Amino acid sequence: MLEWSRRENPPLFCYLGLAVSTGARRSQLLALRWGDVDEERAAVAFTRALVEGPDGPELRSTKTHRTYRVELDAETLDVLIRHRSWATARARSIGVELSTDAFVFSSRPDGAKPWLPNWVTKRFIAARRAASLPHFRLHDLRHLMATEMLAAGVPIATVSQRLSHARASTTLNVYAHSVPGGDRMAAETLARILAANVSKSRWPRRTGLEFPGDPRWWTYDESVGDHDLAMGEGRLTLGDGRTLAWREYGPPDGRPILRFQGMPGSRRSRHPHEESYDRFGVRVIVADRPGLGASTRLEGRGISVVADDAGSLLDHLGLESVHVIGTSGGGPNALALAALHPARVRAASVVVGAAPVLEEDIAGLIGLNRDAWRASRGGWDTMYGLLAPVRRALLRDPLGAFRKVMDTAPPSDRAVMDDPDWQRVLKEDQREALRQGAEGWADEAMAVFGSWDFDPSAVSCSLTWWHGEHDANAPIAAVRRLMAVMGDVDLRLWNEAGHLEAYRRHDEILAELLTR
Repeated sequence: MLEWSRRENPPLFCYLGLAVSTGARRSQLLALRWGDVDEERAAVAFTRALVEGPDGPELRSTKTHRTYRVELDAETLDVLIRHRSWATARARSIGVELSTDAFVFSSRPDGAKPWLPNWVTKRFIAARRAASLPHFRLHDLRHLMATEMLAAGVPIATVSQRLSHARASTTLNVYAHSVPGGDRMAAETLARILAANVSKSRWPRRTGLEFPGDPRWWTYDESVGDHDLAMGEGRLTLGDGRTLAWREYGPPDGRPILRFQGMPGSRRSRHPHEESYDRFGVRVIVADRPGLGASTRLEGRGISVVADDAGSLLDHLGLESVHVIGTSGGGPNALALAALHPARVRAASVVVGAAPVLEEDIAGLIGLNRDAWRASRGGWDTMYGLLAPVRRALLRDPLGAFRKVMDTAPPSDRAVMDDPDWQRVLKEDQREALRQGAEGWADEAMAVFGSWDFDPSAVSCSLTWWHGEHDANAPIAAVRRLMAVMGDVDLRLWNEAGHLEAYRRHDEILAELLTR
């Protein structure tokens, strides 16, 4: 788990390392400010706690109502110093200096707001699952420190002092203070234990990154902040050696929903009001398709391979059948899974989904989709030539470039694009989806705008199709034509609505799917 977080999320690695080495409670670590860190004496002072109050998280005194210091081993201190250097650079990127009042683990570049307790717990769950470890709680890291120290021969009074236990007897507390260097011995002993289980901690280099001065994990930490309630994330090696990356949102014991996001999109695609997944009790699974996000590209692929990959992911997660949602360019993938792997789909919803387009349909399309349809007739090189400059624009300015792409969108879509929550997820999703290059996007566009490599009439599960009457991305005429050959499909049409209407209808779409 430490190895995974060191590689995938260094700020979380720093947090987990401090949790193990100090034995501090989650509330104490989240309340830690840079002024509490004494680099010269290699120690941290725990003076307060971040706890859930009636109106949200708030700072209070520690659980035992006292402050205490814990010494750090050299390795943990080194990681903390590197974390501070990163935090300082992040603050300067917005023109501010990191103050001593800034939180050590913060969702904001200026350090003004700490990580939320629920957020860090879900990050821990993601790391634990990615490392394929059995269930244990974040709080158990505290117990790990205590048991390892006692097993290594550190006096019980010293361990009690390090944990700040309120019920340690007076005799043991006095004995701990009478043994010079006892806490230093605890720090160094734990360092040796950790060294045997995780390689020397190195902060990731900033080489080979898509955005200079904006490392992948920098964007990750800053952009998700308090909002990203991802429950888990992982990588799966497929039978042909490719990597499939996925992410999950919502409670781990929720009803599973496999979600196929739009094009281009990544595993970070989700509804911005992530708490709705907890409210509905659903576990939403989103995977990067080949060549997008962190999934390996598969040159010349069609749509059916995405369905096959989804089946492999469900096998890996131990899920026999799931509810399925396919949105926009993800719609054909949802249909392919239902057609090719019918036993895996309990029921499906296609939301503003793409359907095969004829030349007679393209006049009313947004410019990019109209050009993409034409490019698909010219071959992959033509498609790549069209999308590569659009990708660069989306990386520079996701919102501005997206507005330009949606040049002929109806007023209802433009209103959605003004929503700050919608903008937040768009920026995060597009930057992740396109970080490999435009090749994966071109592959997918060729598959969607070309001849489909599966038979949609083979779909036999319960299927609801939601669509806007004035959708300029996926024309309703093409949808009706597809439905004519598919048989029993429940079409739910939104009058006076466009392609982004699903953002407003999120709860309605989820509630309807779960009834089937």
